[in-house]
Amino acid sequence: MTIPDRISRKTRRRRHVITRLPNDRGSEQIHRNDTSRPTSDVTDVEENEATKTCICLNLPKLSKEQAQGELLEHIEAQCCYNKKVAKQLDIYDVIMSSAWQYRLETVRESRVVVDEEEPYNGEKVDSPRRGQAPLNKWDIDVTVTSSNTAKKRIPHTSERRSCASCQGNGTTTCGYCTGNGKLPCYNCHGSGHTSVHETYYEHSDSLNQQPRRVSRSETCHECGGSGNKICCNCHGRGRGSCGRCEGCGEVVAYKAVHVKQ
Repeated sequence: MTIPDRISRKTRRRRHVITRLPNDRGSEQIHRNDTSRPTSDVTDVEENEATKTCICLNLPKLSKEQAQGELLEHIEAQCCYNKKVAKQLDIYDVIMSSAWQYRLETVRESRVVVDEEEPYNGEKVDSPRRGQAPLNKWDIDVTVTSSNTAKKRIPHTSERRSCASCQGNGTTTCGYCTGNGKLPCYNCHGSGHTSVHETYYEHSDSLNQQPRRVSRSETCHECGGSGNKICCNCHGRGRGSCGRCEGCGEVVAYKAVHVKQ
């Protein structure tokens, strides 16, 4: 049943109001009374109709000139509309009415579960012993940021493990010196000596004398002749702090859901 049919049926009930009056035999009689008080359903219909009327009446009344101006403004906002017909249009009357505007928004969201880990710093681990992890990734409540992306750790999926990179030692071989603790000197390239070239002129009365070039070797002033310098990354130890566990030797592995809209 449509809304107008339902309203019309409720409106017709105003003319047929059922009143219950006791008779001499204890039975009930049905009287038709057009001036009696309407039922609650009819009252609701009248209030709804009055509300709709008020919505229309509260709108500002447009004059014919204002209506034509609004029409021309709408045409100017379009790319291929012609204003000639709108200017020659004669408006005889302006009837105000209510209108509803609907906007549908579709949001597309993707979710991916990824295995991740972070250094263990002594905090409590939310392991599966604390509860059951969500079975469906769509059951996890995630708040999406303004960048339309979000990340959240899945509850009860964390596990404390030994670091696989350093085998729990907290240190790894230095990648700069490969564990030697020293690097070749950048000034002498590991030879310990540098070549010095000098140019001078011999004293002579000749105007066309040629310059004399002399090369000699001296000890490198950067490495002191050793040809090596201490590694600036491990400071000569040959090993550095593990970047995976940040030197603690343990990590917390967990599952995280990545959301993108």
